[in-house]
Amino acid sequence: MRWIKRISLILVFTLCGIALIILIWAIWERSRDPLSAIDPGISDFVILQDSVYHDAIISVNRTYHDITFFSLTTDTARIVLSLPDSVDGEKLPVMIIMGGLEIGRESLAYITNPGKNILIIYQYPYHPRYWYDGAAITQIPKIRNAVLIVPAQVVELLKWTHMQTWSDTSRISILGYSFGALFVPAVYHLAYSRKFVPAPGVIAYGGADVFRLLNTNLKNINQPWRYLVAWLSATAIYSADPMHHCPYLHGEFLLINGSQDHQIPQYCWKKLHDLTPEPKTEIILDEGHMHFRKPELTRRLVKMSQKWLLERGVINK
Repeated sequence: MRWIKRISLILVFTLCGIALIILIWAIWERSRDPLSAIDPGISDFVILQDSVYHDAIISVNRTYHDITFFSLTTDTARIVLSLPDSVDGEKLPVMIIMGGLEIGRESLAYITNPGKNILIIYQYPYHPRYWYDGAAITQIPKIRNAVLIVPAQVVELLKWTHMQTWSDTSRISILGYSFGALFVPAVYHLAYSRKFVPAPGVIAYGGADVFRLLNTNLKNINQPWRYLVAWLSATAIYSADPMHHCPYLHGEFLLINGSQDHQIPQYCWKKLHDLTPEPKTEIILDEGHMHFRKPELTRRLVKMSQKWLLERGVINK
């Protein structure tokens, strides 16, 4: 019986030690300044690879670049750059697009009329399916590092875009859809701190309060473990939560959400809308969440975004 008591005591002390470590870590994560936590310091992007091609399936009148960057502080980053064939020394509006599960070239298929504009599709440094299929506790550190580096990478991309001969620096907008919408407030907040002022932006199907978002979406994990994983994950990326960055936004934003969305709870998208200062345009569709299995909804959102940006002179026809 003594060895059973000893093992029990060891287990109790071990669990208490783990709980104490988690508590100290959580207090540290949640007490940090959110802006400082997502700002590792900006180091210039260096192009490692630039593949140029034409894609007749998407558009015969545009040139595409698959570009891989390297930065000492933000690691590698990848984009797809879409340019009109005839730029002729013009400075054109730029749309930096942060999408959801379909990233890269696939996103361009939804933009049927890109017009005389530059498109940049940002590709995440990890696969966002973790958030939909259920993230194991062992994946949290990896996801944390990837998530917290996204705003810095996009701001460095913004800086790189400012230096290009084809860029109208007064008309560089950032558009976030679904998963990408969660990063837009942090990107703008960090950009302001670096003296960049992006043009009016789009936040489509986003929300605030990452804990509630994760607790809603980690459906493959049963309670109470889902609550624990959601809390740990939300703590790990606490500094990127839109609720910390929305109050610092200025300029104009288009906010789009769906009243039938089961992935972004009404509480979360309403909180996002409430925290975003005026001026803002709020559109609530009688739709569920945008998804690659709903191409018509995605194209509709793209057209709504283009129309809104065009009305404000942010993009060309």
